[in-house]
Amino acid sequence: MRQAKTFKENMKMIHKRKDAWNEKKRTLCGKRRKERKEHGVECEETKTEGER
Repeated sequence: MRQAKTFKENMKMIHKRKDAWNEKKRTLCGKRRKERKEHGVECEETKTEGER
């Protein structure tokens, strides 16, 4: 029983971390889009640049 509970807890932690990371990426993405709007660079392009 204990192991199953810790597994569920770990899954919750992972989801929380993922949500936080997605939020971080979203805010970065929004900032970049605002900064680069005049250059005509879309959000998807800036994302791929960050992943490289």
